[in-house]
Amino acid sequence: MTGPNSDAGPSPTSHSEPVAATEPLSVLVVVPPWFPVPPVGYGGVEAVADSLVRGLVSRGHRVEVVAGGGSTLPVPVHTAYSEPLPLRINDSIVDIRHAMLVEDVLAGSHFDVVHDHTLMGPWLAAKRDGVSVTTVHNWIGRQDYLAYTERASRLSPVVGVSRTHVQSLPTVQWAGFVHNGIRTQALPFADRSAREDWVLYLGRSVEIKGVHLAIDAARAAGRRIVLAVKCNEPEEKRYFSEWIEPRLGPDVEWLGEVDFATKGELLARASCLLNPVDWNEPFGLVMAEAQACGTPVVALDRGACAEVVEHGVTGLICQTTDELPSALSAVEELSSQACRDRAVSAFDESVMAAGYEQLYHRLAAAR
Repeated sequence: MTGPNSDAGPSPTSHSEPVAATEPLSVLVVVPPWFPVPPVGYGGVEAVADSLVRGLVSRGHRVEVVAGGGSTLPVPVHTAYSEPLPLRINDSIVDIRHAMLVEDVLAGSHFDVVHDHTLMGPWLAAKRDGVSVTTVHNWIGRQDYLAYTERASRLSPVVGVSRTHVQSLPTVQWAGFVHNGIRTQALPFADRSAREDWVLYLGRSVEIKGVHLAIDAARAAGRRIVLAVKCNEPEEKRYFSEWIEPRLGPDVEWLGEVDFATKGELLARASCLLNPVDWNEPFGLVMAEAQACGTPVVALDRGACAEVVEHGVTGLICQTTDELPSALSAVEELSSQACRDRAVSAFDESVMAAGYEQLYHRLAAAR
């Protein structure tokens, strides 16, 4: 495995066309059991998995998926539960049944690669023959997750989702990193002239996501803000009651959680996406989705923001919250076409699939 500061391994790549496919593989993609793939509303990991599956299939690989109930993909899908379980997140018995299903699927069919996106992945992989890899989707800044990831990386290859992500955890034995991918062709594009005079926040109702910071910045700039926010878990409801509800007013429109089609419509209409997350987010999928719609981004310089947003081209990256209000006006001068081009060249599902394909073959050769 390579160290976190090495340039070896899969890169985020900068080409807009997928490279030629290599030898076809059979791949089992394992996704957490809480939300369907693709997600109906919220579901970052599930959205990435959806893009990955479609990208791998388009490159000629045979793919099957173990995922949450309600998943609808153009490949065989195995589920332990018939319905999604968003309110049972971290219920250990759900994790166990999901893991048991993975082993049952593997016992009944051969796969060249098992690509896991769950916490159980490295532990299950340790006892298998063949190539297994786990993508780590979060875990920056929490000591318990750091200890987990360090141990997991000694059991089976683990992959980050950005260079920042990998470099932030230097004690982990990373196999490399691959930027998350999105379905750029499924997102609507709109030029700057078609945009409306309001800003959009899209995410979860938790403090580290900075919903309250977004409201404060928009209000300070005299701008209306639309909030498309998931809020159904107890932690999310507490944050809403303490931080968001007191800030609501005629200049704040609360939509709650929205589906994929509505998300694309909102992103294409908004003057910009305001994303002042207050943690070191390892990627930031919504920022890539905004750019695919031609929508520039205003964000704080946290985590991998500078890898996702090209400052002065596809958005403005602020160092402090005081800079956010003025950036909301300045960002509107940026080119919508430049945003779209950046999303397609760097974050399209074909680019991600090509990166993982290279990783699969490299790990197979190393074995």
